[in-house]
Amino acid sequence: MEERDTEPLGPFPFDGTGERPDDWLNRVQRALSALDLPCACQDKVDRTILALEEWETQKVRRRLVSDILEDFSRLKAGLAYLGELQQLGRQPVPAEVLKDHSESLKFLADTADRCARHLDALARVDGKEARS
Repeated sequence: MEERDTEPLGPFPFDGTGERPDDWLNRVQRALSALDLPCACQDKVDRTILALEEWETQKVRRRLVSDILEDFSRLKAGLAYLGELQQLGRQPVPAEVLKDHSESLKFLADTADRCARHLDALARVDGKEARS
């Protein structure tokens, strides 16, 4: 048999969030590796798997960017809504309005936390691409 010019591929990288939602690619990769294909065929399979990994990475990146932009938009709108908190101390604010603002701040805190986690995940994905 001829010598292969590529190394066997490792497991498919995580999706940027620490999860592995696309185990299908790992299963395909394991099944193809078990076939003991001729070197030329295995090289083509390896290149195809690499292309699928790149496609999956770009899909994850697009999803993360979309989620970040959505969260950022919510944060901007929420902060604008909370602008009336600047009136505290100048005029009385009904208790129900204070409770509404409290709930809004909790929602925005959750949104900011999720946005931060997505930014961290995007940094990991982009860092991985930079090393490739």
